[in-house]
Amino acid sequence: METHRILAAALATVVISSPARADNALALSANRTYYQSNAFNLRFDGGSLNLYFYDGNYTYDTGCPLNGAAIAFPPSDIPPCERGATGFVASGDANGDGVRDDSSYWSIITIVDSVLVEPSRPELCELFAGPPSAMPRPLIGFQDETDVVFYNIRAVDSQQYDLTEYTLDRSYGAGTAELKRMNEEIVPGQYVFTFPRKEMPESTPVAFKVTIVPTLEALGSNTRNRRSGFRFTSGSWYQEYYQMDPRLINRVRWVGNDRTVVRAGDQLYFSILDSTESIIAFPPTEIQSPVRLNNPTVKSYNLPPFFFVVGDEGVMNLQYNRQLGSSAAAFDASGRDFRAKVLFVDSYNGYAQSIFPPGTARRDRAVKGDYDHDGMTNADEYAFQYPTFEHINASAKAQFTGGGANTTYYTLVTDIPDPIIDPALKPAGPSAVTLDDENRIVFEVPVRPRVGNTVKYEFLEMVPGKKGKLKPRKLKLGDTWELTTRVVTTTEPFTIRTRTVDPVFGAVTFDEDEMDVTHEQEILVLRSIQPVDPADPLPQLSVRANVVALK
Repeated sequence: METHRILAAALATVVISSPARADNALALSANRTYYQSNAFNLRFDGGSLNLYFYDGNYTYDTGCPLNGAAIAFPPSDIPPCERGATGFVASGDANGDGVRDDSSYWSIITIVDSVLVEPSRPELCELFAGPPSAMPRPLIGFQDETDVVFYNIRAVDSQQYDLTEYTLDRSYGAGTAELKRMNEEIVPGQYVFTFPRKEMPESTPVAFKVTIVPTLEALGSNTRNRRSGFRFTSGSWYQEYYQMDPRLINRVRWVGNDRTVVRAGDQLYFSILDSTESIIAFPPTEIQSPVRLNNPTVKSYNLPPFFFVVGDEGVMNLQYNRQLGSSAAAFDASGRDFRAKVLFVDSYNGYAQSIFPPGTARRDRAVKGDYDHDGMTNADEYAFQYPTFEHINASAKAQFTGGGANTTYYTLVTDIPDPIIDPALKPAGPSAVTLDDENRIVFEVPVRPRVGNTVKYEFLEMVPGKKGKLKPRKLKLGDTWELTTRVVTTTEPFTIRTRTVDPVFGAVTFDEDEMDVTHEQEILVLRSIQPVDPADPLPQLSVRANVVALK
């Protein structure tokens, strides 16, 4: 039903904007979703062929809060409902939200009965003709979604309206095989659908013709040209996540939507969905709606800072919608969703922007700088710091369960010291080289949490060089060394701030409380594969923190 709601909204946009409003229309859409997991890999995550047809329609007072009530309501000023209940929806989805509104009252403004197509006869709906393809014929699965509405219910001439609606859904699963099946079944060309004629359903049917036109596809999915197509071109990828720092302006860039593909009327939208992909987390509008970009050939979007926090996860979605008319009442409404998992990380640039005072010299805030002049570079102090505000805040947010349905976690209040700006503080850093119980060499390094792959820890050994001087040599894992991790778990109290919204009046209040937060510190463990003679001197090992900027 979600697809049908989108198709209905698309049809309403096109038809209402037409010089003469049509009271019947058909939208046919071939929809696909792709997921990008690195710079060049986009996988097919499923698709569908969807048809939405209506004949007859009605409008209702969207400002009336009593719509959908189980009992009739009179006209009123408070709450504002000028007409009161003028219609009774016996069956159907009155507002197109995907939820049936059977046996409910609505403030209906206008209503137009179906004139061409007989309602509630889905067995007579048919794909009459289409371009040669592997699509099965006859195409089955048409569904009756007819709205039965009684209008002008407070007058003596109250009348029943059967507003014809038919839908069709044909789904395709994820994966290469399903993409191949969809490519073979749904091809560009003209499709002719027939529907039963009003009051003469067994006679000559009513035909609607709609043309599916080639549209934007993902890189590698087009069998005719696998080197072209859509992909996100920006971003630093980490375990299939597109990384962003929520304290920075993140410019997302892409290619593929050039004028050889885009048609007049196509639309492009940007949003960040929550990790369940059921809610739009950005933009945080009261009514769920993505950002509509200026035109469908735009190739970048700047995500503003501070709408998320380090530790948040989401799904970036670039939605491409087509509204291409084949006639005054038939439209190709195909859509594409290009998605990528997003991880909001604690990068050095975002950290530096938030921690250094305004006016700090560039050399002092640089990765190799030493802002507090304690002999430890900014990169090292940043890379070895634990705990961090960002990590505790993210951990507390994930673990918060109190406060009731109307109270949510807001932010961490407890101050977490930042050694990078305090010469009296230094992070613990790597431990000394030791031997374990099996006489294997062990070297442990604490890592900064929630940085994705923006910090890379490189292990070095000091070895003799020219003229007997020691020089660093990068250690190679394999026959001599192995790298594992261990985790230290700590639970301790922190002060947090919560946000409560009054469910009746909408007033927002903030409160502070104590919360026990469990947080984990990851430690890299470099260990020699073979034991050594404990009488031999231990090697001189060190680690270099390489800070990488997000692309």
